[in-house]
Amino acid sequence: MNVTGFRVIAWGLLLVVLDFNINGFDLLPDWLGYIIIISGCHQLSNQLSYSQFRHANLAAYALLFIYIVNILMLFSATSDSTIGLIDGIMSVMMIVFMYYICDGLFHFAQSIQESEFSQAVRRNWLFYFIANLIALISQPLLLLNSSFSIIMVVLIITVVLSTLFIIFKLFKAAKFHLPPTPTDHSSL
Repeated sequence: MNVTGFRVIAWGLLLVVLDFNINGFDLLPDWLGYIIIISGCHQLSNQLSYSQFRHANLAAYALLFIYIVNILMLFSATSDSTIGLIDGIMSVMMIVFMYYICDGLFHFAQSIQESEFSQAVRRNWLFYFIANLIALISQPLLLLNSSFSIIMVVLIITVVLSTLFIIFKLFKAAKFHLPPTPTDHSSL
């Protein structure tokens, strides 16, 4: 049996990462992406016995909640610094979410003896973490000096690419088969 929860999470992440706006209207709404991600995490929690996917599910719920709060604050008279703080919290929570997804993906790959794949997941996580950490730390610098804007564009592109690498790993993991359970006698 394939592990379809990985594919569901990958599609949800694509909705969150890709933004296509027409006159301020997002054609790929992030809230829908978070709901799809929650569904995929729930599937993985049921299919696999790794606690990482239960933690990722909780982080996905937190991301959806923070996203909704952020949208509501955009429509109210909220200061830019408050919205920036919410964006920072959202970035940190996304890092936490991706940690649990990558750690669960790593352990899943180890359990099916895909050591090369598990090491690639580990490298992708490290790239994602470093890119996001640098972008997070650099955000206050942009507020102080607008000459950092080109650097932020490069950082944003790097963050998106690092996220896409993990999404591709999720799609690949969905093609793997679950190892047989000890009580499975179908091979006899």
